[in-house]
Amino acid sequence: MLSTVTQKDIAGCAGKSAFSVDSWREGAKYACAEGADGVYVKGSDEPLPFTFERTARDEAAFSHFTALEVDGAVLKSGSRYNASSGSVKAELLPAYLDTLPRGEYKLTAVFDDEKAVTVKFT
Repeated sequence: MLSTVTQKDIAGCAGKSAFSVDSWREGAKYACAEGADGVYVKGSDEPLPFTFERTARDEAAFSHFTALEVDGAVLKSGSRYNASSGSVKAELLPAYLDTLPRGEYKLTAVFDDEKAVTVKFT
């Protein structure tokens, strides 16, 4: 919930002001724009890219991004994945992907202002 406080001078009352508070919820939602159902080939040395976009004020998406998880386990940034702004551009790193047994996984992008977004990759 965000709030804005607006100050207005009261006509005819020097030095007196009225304040109003407007509250709203931004209504932002997130979606995976790239990378859902991605396939990694072991030993390829290519990261697996994902892009998560925000429906309202997409330029703010990265500031609300808090973590990436694979099957519920929080990943360490820099060694398991890299992330950058421009929506949220995340790459699962080959050194990490090569440690995973063959199979299907759930990747979850966690944001502090909305529910997380989960996609699958193999």
